[in-house]
Amino acid sequence: LGASSELGAVRPLLQAGCTVAAVMRPSEKRWGELTEFAKGTAGTLLAPVPRGSEQPGADLLSDGPAVSEWLLKLGQEAPGPVTLCTYLYADGEANVRLTAAADYIAEAVADKLGKQKVSFSYLVSGST
Repeated sequence: LGASSELGAVRPLLQAGCTVAAVMRPSEKRWGELTEFAKGTAGTLLAPVPRGSEQPGADLLSDGPAVSEWLLKLGQEAPGPVTLCTYLYADGEANVRLTAAADYIAEAVADKLGKQKVSFSYLVSGST
């Protein structure tokens, strides 16, 4: 969650050959850049594509349940353990709403996949 975060791990994970299910808001420019980057790595980039759209991306504030379902499906299909990473930030009160949406998704994933299948990674900053 938060694949466009400057401090996020998407790019290093792709370079390490990981399969990354990236979630960030729809942005033709950012998704294009990330897709091009992924092509030059040993990793695999997965992206949510909303029904009726060809543009990847999801907004956690409006698409939280769909993101949760997508991640659950991927987690259930994954041959081994998965890690849900949250690298999110928004200004002001939007950060509280964004954190609540991410917590909803993390709790749903944890409940359905269980602690043997899923672990979690968070980026914590004393200034945010």
